[in-house]
Amino acid sequence: MRASFFLSLLLAVVCGAFLGATVTAYRVYRPAPVLLSADKGTDVPVVRIEGIVNGALRGTVEGDVRLSAGEDIVEVDAEGRFVIDDRAVLTNRITVQAPPGMRFVASSKGTKYYPVDSGAGQSIVPANRIYFATSAEAEAAGYRK
Repeated sequence: MRASFFLSLLLAVVCGAFLGATVTAYRVYRPAPVLLSADKGTDVPVVRIEGIVNGALRGTVEGDVRLSAGEDIVEVDAEGRFVIDDRAVLTNRITVQAPPGMRFVASSKGTKYYPVDSGAGQSIVPANRIYFATSAEAEAAGYRK
């Protein structure tokens, strides 16, 4: 009887440990419920660009926003409106590096060639550029100075 008591006790402990581990594991790995609700706050700042009117970029601001155009901070009035001179933000800078040794450039759509560092040479659209090492090469290709 004593052996059956210990055997029953051992069986109870093993079963209890197994069931306890299963229940504990279930509780540990069960994900917490996720509750979603509509965002009713206006905490996100919004900048609306209306467009360019008479050479100035115009828009409005909602919320706490700091605007800058280039190096300048843009002033926003009490109603959230702002105006930025369009040259401060709409400057198209094209940087094209001439191949080594090329001193002259021409447009594939034009008839003249220019020094690479001249204003006229730099204004040629990058996709249309043809480079020459010497003026003689440019003239031999049909371009004139």
